[in-house]
Amino acid sequence: MTLSSALARAGWGVLAGALLLASPLAGQGPDDDYDLVLECRGALWRATFDDATAAGLDPGAAPVSFDGSGARRTRGDGVVTFRGSEEYQPSHRTRAIPVRYECVVDTATRKVLSITYEAVDASGAPIAKRPVDLVRDALLLGACRESLEDEVRDDARAGGASTDGNDLEPDPASVARTEKGKLVELTGRGRARLSKDYEWEAVTFGCRWDPRKEEVTKAWYAPVGARKLGLLTPEKREALDACRRAIRDAVWDDSAARGYRWPRDQVVVELSRRGDFAASGDRVEVKGEGWFKSDARHSQSTPIAFRCAFDANLQAVVDASFEALDASRTPTGEIASGKTGTLVCESFGKVQKVCPASIRGNVRVIRQLSSVACKAYENWIYSLSGITVWGGCRAEFEFDAR
Repeated sequence: MTLSSALARAGWGVLAGALLLASPLAGQGPDDDYDLVLECRGALWRATFDDATAAGLDPGAAPVSFDGSGARRTRGDGVVTFRGSEEYQPSHRTRAIPVRYECVVDTATRKVLSITYEAVDASGAPIAKRPVDLVRDALLLGACRESLEDEVRDDARAGGASTDGNDLEPDPASVARTEKGKLVELTGRGRARLSKDYEWEAVTFGCRWDPRKEEVTKAWYAPVGARKLGLLTPEKREALDACRRAIRDAVWDDSAARGYRWPRDQVVVELSRRGDFAASGDRVEVKGEGWFKSDARHSQSTPIAFRCAFDANLQAVVDASFEALDASRTPTGEIASGKTGTLVCESFGKVQKVCPASIRGNVRVIRQLSSVACKAYENWIYSLSGITVWGGCRAEFEFDAR
């Protein structure tokens, strides 16, 4: 039989008296109020025990700590009021939370007239939710948190980030509990980060719990004011921005060397999948995946893998490289891997038009000029010597050049 069940069967008074005699107050010396403090401690233990038992928490004999030597005392009108703060832990499955109590004792009868307690935050400000409700919600949060962390971990992997240090920390005081049929739903606020390389960000979260199966059926979270997590520290953001510019220049240099021409400032590079940021002295190295578009005519981007090293002292990238991924072997994606050319070929009405060009293959429409959609083999074809259009097809074409 547990001590708590013994209390319930044998009656609080007998066992509480034994606890009081066996547990002297910490630091308690000669004190005229000693007996009154003992009465308050017993009343606080009983109140917290009864509340926790009613909530189904199966508490221990003393759900709240007590050190009467730290209590503040106020006398007046035949009573002594004791006020203080203690640690409240009615379940071994959750961490203790701070509570503030008030106990009023009649000095003549030495009886407790009232006993109250409330949860407080780290600054000592009261929390509106009852302590027992905070603990009960914390028990469900403990089960939900693992599922919420899995959601953050999946997003980290999807973004190419390391999962080292990823976390989601709920704020127990913000949790709202509602019944959804036979399920219990918790919603609240907290903070999360993708990994150790990222800043903590405010999030909202939700979790559904099945009491019968004792399992989480659904968990979700959303960053506050952002589409997704991914706030880097200022130092890493500086390094990544410099890398983006360096990769853009590398893309332009590589494609220009292959015979393609467009203004450098029209190249768009997005480094969307960032791997680990490795710091070595004053150098930050980062690698991952991303994409680029060569100019506004291209509706399709070219995926790439990249590597970059940023020197904080020099405030410059000292090494940057990229390579087109296999997935870039798409019509527009071929722009990064060979010499290309473009031409405008137009047919008005039913007139057929032949536009000469030295073509190796892989011809695609990059800019539609007519209201009639240009569709291969329906109103345009190509050969090694040029492109032929008819039926009102007018467009700018791109091709691999010989």
